[in-house]
Amino acid sequence: MRTSLRTTGYQVTAAGPARSVNEDATLVREDLGLFAVADGAGGVGLGDVASAVVLRALENHLGQSARPALERPDYDALGIAEQAKRLSSAVHYAHRSLLELKQAEPARQGMATTLAALLFSPRTEDAHLASAGDSRIYRLRHGRLELLTVDHTVATDVLERQPDLGDDVLATIPRNSVVRALGLEADFRVSMRSVSVMAGDRFLLCTDGLSSTLAFEVLWRTMRAPGAHQDLASDLLAQALAYGASDNVSVVVADVMEVDLHEDFSTRRYNDIPDPPSVELPPPVALEAEAESRPWPEVVGSAFVLALAQGEQEGVAVSREQLELEAVEISSVPPAHGPDGTSES
Repeated sequence: MRTSLRTTGYQVTAAGPARSVNEDATLVREDLGLFAVADGAGGVGLGDVASAVVLRALENHLGQSARPALERPDYDALGIAEQAKRLSSAVHYAHRSLLELKQAEPARQGMATTLAALLFSPRTEDAHLASAGDSRIYRLRHGRLELLTVDHTVATDVLERQPDLGDDVLATIPRNSVVRALGLEADFRVSMRSVSVMAGDRFLLCTDGLSSTLAFEVLWRTMRAPGAHQDLASDLLAQALAYGASDNVSVVVADVMEVDLHEDFSTRRYNDIPDPPSVELPPPVALEAEAESRPWPEVVGSAFVLALAQGEQEGVAVSREQLELEAVEISSVPPAHGPDGTSES
């Protein structure tokens, strides 16, 4: 009996108790082996549009390039996987689509979005990952949960570029702001990574509304629990909402399984997948007032940390007033905990 690896996924998303609008978007295309999450920034009518536009452009590009890619070698002259190049090309196409929309509609200048995307290549049995911003991809294998992406945040940029900045400077900046996002700058760069897959692998794609709310130990314990990927995705969302997530929460769980090549494996578009099962949630954490949707995560651009070194803020995408307000708001946010009260190390 001949067998092959296939991927199947499930998606859930919610605005969260602190937001009135959901600026996140999710994508599951089992027939393309494509899974993605995006976290829009800019506010109502901006962030939600940005995330939706990017995922639709990503889907369209990969759908149109699927058949031509089958006629090319698996690896090029540099040893780069053809499917990885195809995913990177799709992300750049989505970025350009967002820039064109911003140029055509000046009122949408403030929008951008993070992205985490996974493209499964059944021919080489690899998963190709693309990321920009702080949306993440994890992999559970043999009970071990591993973070496969790197956050493109101010904190990471300070560590890589300006590790000697003083605490007086660091205290004035929004530490969780992202320095890379689609639709932000013309000179765009997407982080790419390729990993081998095997039957039994489980991938988690999420926006920072989940990863900043639940501790890593909670993610690991939930992901390794027995159950279908639909149940795990809904459970993760329920825990984040119960703890009072301060941002929109989006979760995609994708499983790799071995199937008989003679099996009738149906291909379903993402909008044909049934809605998530109803989950009875604990009462949300009481908030003083419902927060309206605002630009979060704040997008500051790649020149931000370099400008700090010269004591200047020129070219930064946020004003001094926004930076000061953001620093005050962030300082009042408790560290990430899980529902069991443990803090994230």
